[in-house]
Amino acid sequence: MQFFRELDEKKTADKTENFLDYKLPRFIEQTGYLLPDLASPKWSSMPKSPNAINSREDNLLEAIEIDRIMRAIHQTIYHCSEISKIILVSLFIRRNSVERTMQLLPYEKTRYYKRLKPKALIEFANKYHYYENQNGVDADNFIELRIFKKQLSEEI
Repeated sequence: MQFFRELDEKKTADKTENFLDYKLPRFIEQTGYLLPDLASPKWSSMPKSPNAINSREDNLLEAIEIDRIMRAIHQTIYHCSEISKIILVSLFIRRNSVERTMQLLPYEKTRYYKRLKPKALIEFANKYHYYENQNGVDADNFIELRIFKKQLSEEI
């Protein structure tokens, strides 16, 4: 049962960081949104830049699905704890440097790297699946960010 599996926090944080660093900008490019659009606590489903989608049905359906994914990402970020939200928005939406992000937090560098950033990434990964469901993302397009440890007693 998934409820009792142990999360591999290091691998989950790494996978989530990769997703936010590399896949999120690709989704942005495909929709006509701008990355700063995600920085706003209110999400508008209307792209601010001209949409390059032509009228073919496949492209339209893909755009609708990507919009659902974008809404799920936005809601996930804004339902994280305040410190996690600051880290996620600063690093992955505003694309600030680590140094600039750490200036926003009342903690030292060691705590940021060992606890705060990994916690923000894990919190995002744990909440993201819920918001995919809430936004109607097709099950074939679910993105599982969590990685679980293999356990000998998985039958229990």
